[in-house]
Amino acid sequence: MTGQGFSLPPLHRLAAGAAMHALNRLLDEAQWARELLHPHAGRIVALEAPLLPEADFEISPEGRLVLADPGRVPDARLRFAPGISRDTPWSAEGEAGLADTLVILARELRWDPEDALARWIGDIPAKRAADVARSLHAWQQDTTRRVLDSALGYVARERGAVLQGTESREFGARIAALHASIDALEARVARIEARTAR
Repeated sequence: MTGQGFSLPPLHRLAAGAAMHALNRLLDEAQWARELLHPHAGRIVALEAPLLPEADFEISPEGRLVLADPGRVPDARLRFAPGISRDTPWSAEGEAGLADTLVILARELRWDPEDALARWIGDIPAKRAADVARSLHAWQQDTTRRVLDSALGYVARERGAVLQGTESREFGARIAALHASIDALEARVARIEARTAR
């Protein structure tokens, strides 16, 4: 097991510690997840995400995570890479059983903000706060949709007016060409009539 006295760069240590704390909070709420990790006790897992330093954790016998001693080679790597798959943004490589377990945990382990808030302020206020948050989110989505619909409608109407103006100019040009053709035809007929009248 690791001690907390090894030296990592301060920001890296802070980020790894915050990630460890957050992940352990999730694991504490999900016994099934700790049971999945238990057989892998002592193994090292590297967590990689864009714009964040890699964090290495050791799996404890309780199925929780502790910061790994520096220099230990990870047994598996869990990567967060949006866009690699339609099913999950997570991928894992390394020891097969551990990598599979990490992907399952990444896909299934979820933070429940309403439950976490209920521990601080109680069930009923947490439910009401979550309902307000959901309503605000729905309002934001609806407002965004309405603004986009309105903007698209405006553009379509304006574009239609431009097209109608263009179409009317083309129609006017065709009528003028038709008038010119008729005038030319009448002049031709008049010439033919003048020849035949002689």
